[in-house]
Amino acid sequence: MIPAGEALVRDPGHAGDPLNGYHALPPTHAFFDPLNCRVLPGTGEAYDTCGAAIKVNREGKNIGHLVEMCSNEPGHYKREIPKTCHRLECPICQSGTLQRAAEAMANRVNGYRRAVQHRNMTLDGVMIRSGGRPPRHATMELSRRDTNAVCERTVRALNKRSPGEWKLEDAEALFVEKFRAAVRRHLKKLDVEAGAIVVHLDRVTDRGKQLFRKAHPGVILASEDDPVSGIALWRWIRDQDNWRELIYFAPHAHILVYGSHVVDTQDYYEETGTFYKIIRDITPKVNKDHEYLDNRNKVVSYEEAVLSAITGVCYYLLSHTPVSKGRVSWSPFGGLHSSKLSGAYTIKKDVKTCPKCDSDIIKAVEDDSGEIVEEVINNRTGEVAVSWKKKKICWWWFKGDPIPPGIPPNARGSPRGEVKKPFADYNMKRIEDKFGSGWGVVKKRGGGSIRG
Repeated sequence: MIPAGEALVRDPGHAGDPLNGYHALPPTHAFFDPLNCRVLPGTGEAYDTCGAAIKVNREGKNIGHLVEMCSNEPGHYKREIPKTCHRLECPICQSGTLQRAAEAMANRVNGYRRAVQHRNMTLDGVMIRSGGRPPRHATMELSRRDTNAVCERTVRALNKRSPGEWKLEDAEALFVEKFRAAVRRHLKKLDVEAGAIVVHLDRVTDRGKQLFRKAHPGVILASEDDPVSGIALWRWIRDQDNWRELIYFAPHAHILVYGSHVVDTQDYYEETGTFYKIIRDITPKVNKDHEYLDNRNKVVSYEEAVLSAITGVCYYLLSHTPVSKGRVSWSPFGGLHSSKLSGAYTIKKDVKTCPKCDSDIIKAVEDDSGEIVEEVINNRTGEVAVSWKKKKICWWWFKGDPIPPGIPPNARGSPRGEVKKPFADYNMKRIEDKFGSGWGVVKKRGGGSIRG
C-alpha cells in the first residue's frame, strides 16, 4: 500500500531503503502506479463459461459437446471446441483475441512496405529500384521533464472535464493518449518516415527479473525489450498473483519504424533528454537450407515470412500494454496513417485439414464417454459442417498512386467495388413503405434528417 498522506511511486533500484521501495516523485505519478490501477492482457477475471465445452441439447436433453475432428479417422485429430468471451483481460480467452489484434496491426505495418514496393514497380511487375525493406524495432523514453509534464496535463485535463468524478482508469487511458502524442512530436523531429507506436506504462523490477531467472534457469534474459526473451518474462509476470508488485511505473514507447533518422540520436539525447534507440531489424527466420520460415517454423515464401516476423513482434508489444475499455491500442504515424496509406482486403477461407492424413476437419457431437454421437450438418448447404481457417489477403497503396492490379470488386475498401448508395437512397423505399409517398430527405449540417 502507498504510505498514507504521501504521493509516492516505487523505485525498483532502492528496494531496501526505509520507505520499502517508495520514493517521492511528482504527486501526479501516484495516479499511474500499477498498484493503484492497471489491467494487462490476461490479468482479469474469467467468466464461469470461459473454456467450457459447448453443450448440445436435443429435446431439452444434453447429448454431448461440440468437437472438431478428422473426417477420415477421429484418432488422428480431435479437439474440443471451447466457449470464449473474446475479452483481452480474460486469462483463458485472451490469447486468440490478442493474436487477432497483433495480426491487424502487423498487416498495416507491413502495408507500408508493400505500398513502397508497389510505387517502385512498373505495370509489368518489374522493380525499377530497390525498396520495401522490413521495419525496425525501436524504443523511446521521454525525459523526466516531459514525462512529468504529460502526467500533469493528464490530471489537469481530467479535473477540468469532470472535477472530482473521474476514475483512475480514465487517467490511465488519457495518459497513454497524451504520451503517444508527445512521442509523435519527437519522431517528427527525428525525421522518421513512418511507424506504429505502442505505449508501455511499466517495466519489470529487479526483484521480478531475479524471480523469473530462478523459475526459468534455462532462459537467457537478454532484455525485456527483446521479443524473444521478453515474451517469456512478461507471460510469467502476468501469471503471478502479485504481478503488480513486480512492475513499476516507467512509461516508454516501442515503435516499428521505417526509414533512417537523419538526426544523431546521441546529440538528440544530450539536447532534449529523450532517449531513442533502434533495438534490431525485423528480419524473417531462415533455416540451414536458406528457406524462409514463419513463427511456427513452417517453410513459406519471403513475403509470408516477413509478415509472420512482424506479427510476432506486434504480439509481444501488445501482450503487456494496458487494456483500456476492453482494447489494447497502438497508433500509426507518418506514412502509416490512413490519410496517406490506403488498403483493401478479402477473407480467404480454406477447410482445415488433418495434420496426419490431410482429410477435412469436420464438426461433430461427442458424449461424455468420448463416443461420437452425430456429425453436425450445415443448415445452409445440407452437408457436414467443416472447420475453416481464415486468411486476410491485403492490397496496399499510397493515396495518389495508381491502384494495384488484381483487387476483386467485392474487396472491403476496394475503390473498384460498387459505389454504395447514400444512406437516404438506401432507406428511401423502406421509409416510403412505412410512411407513404411524399417523404423526402434534406441535408443539414451535422448529418441528414427525414421530414415530411
